[in-house]
Amino acid sequence: EKIPEPFTGEISVGRAVYSQPPHPYELAWPKLRLPSYMRKDPEYDLNLAPKDKKTCFVHVGKTAGSTIGCAIGFNLHCATKIKAPGLLPRYATNMFHAQMYDCHDDSAYFVFVVRNPLDRLVSAFNYDKPSDW
Repeated sequence: EKIPEPFTGEISVGRAVYSQPPHPYELAWPKLRLPSYMRKDPEYDLNLAPKDKKTCFVHVGKTAGSTIGCAIGFNLHCATKIKAPGLLPRYATNMFHAQMYDCHDDSAYFVFVVRNPLDRLVSAFNYDKPSDW
């Protein structure tokens, strides 16, 4: 019987070495790394979400998406660690953000946050406006 080696804090998958278990995205495309802001907080076990409840969080810019993403356990620009009550933090297993698509076909639900388009436009302008304005 083979005795398991002690955990060294690193996980090897092929030639890649990870400090935490690789995300399915990284297993499907080994040369690409999922950005840290799209990773779920390690305290959430993504495998515990029932298949019929898996939810993809779709981040829409300037709609409080970062705040909501932080509250449900994603590592988006989080100033403080806040946790939303209920089941959504456990069921939100993947995320779509800008050009990074990590939602799989097996997601049962998608969560979007929307906002008045004019308010969103003003917010985006104020966020990105030149400093000499």
